[in-house]
Amino acid sequence: MPWMLIVLIASHFVFIQEASSQAMVAFFEKFDEQGSRIELEPGGRFFHVAIWNGTAWVHAHPSYGVIESSEKVASIGELAVILRHDSYSSDHLNKLKRWLNRPYDHQFDWSRSDCFYCSELVAKALGVEPHLEMGFRASHWQESLVNLPRGELGLSPDDLIEPLIEQGFYEIPRCQWTHLF
Repeated sequence: MPWMLIVLIASHFVFIQEASSQAMVAFFEKFDEQGSRIELEPGGRFFHVAIWNGTAWVHAHPSYGVIESSEKVASIGELAVILRHDSYSSDHLNKLKRWLNRPYDHQFDWSRSDCFYCSELVAKALGVEPHLEMGFRASHWQESLVNLPRGELGLSPDDLIEPLIEQGFYEIPRCQWTHLF
């Protein structure tokens, strides 16, 4: 009988290992010609966010939609922070596969499922719900986009840090970034 218990425990452990994976989220900053940080919200730090699928970064790019590309993500800004979770449910990888090649959501409408903006893609993949109304008050929005929804729920890249840390994500040191780009 003791060997049956060992087999059951071992098979259960294998199932747990297959059902979880590492999750990583990269946050990018962007600077203008004068070296000033471009803010998406007043006092905000991050301009873009992407999620690792095990082989490349997946992100919603304004020109290309939802793509899998480490080169294009690196060109959108300067990498500032990477958060990692060592045993995250692999469900997020299946969602990312389904969402590849969907268009970019230029209207920033959280209720749509046929297109995504960068932080919406990452948040929906990892189960983070919007908790703030989007105001588009930073000067970046006034200069580049019009007719944006005001007062609708949504998330900016800055709004993702705290909920991800609450889920067990942690920042990885820069010395471990070299193999990711």
